[in-house]
Amino acid sequence: MLKILPPSYSAVGFSDTKTYIAFVEAGGDFSDHTSDNEEISARFYSREEVKALLETQEFSSRSQMAAFFFTEGAELWNKNDPKQEDKDK
Repeated sequence: MLKILPPSYSAVGFSDTKTYIAFVEAGGDFSDHTSDNEEISARFYSREEVKALLETQEFSSRSQMAAFFFTEGAELWNKNDPKQEDKDK
């Protein structure tokens, strides 16, 4: 377990349910999903593949944000951060 973020609402204004986001290192093999009402394709994706998925597939807003920052990394954030610009000078 690398880090667990504090609980946050999964659907603000619609539910009082909170969820956790955990950052982990995992190993093992992928196996088929167990639910008939979800289509899950578990595998590792490259940044380029995720970038293409963001343009063609629907995401929850939380997943979309995580996927976006996975594709863009800290570079986008730092590029628009005045404090980072000062450090680069």
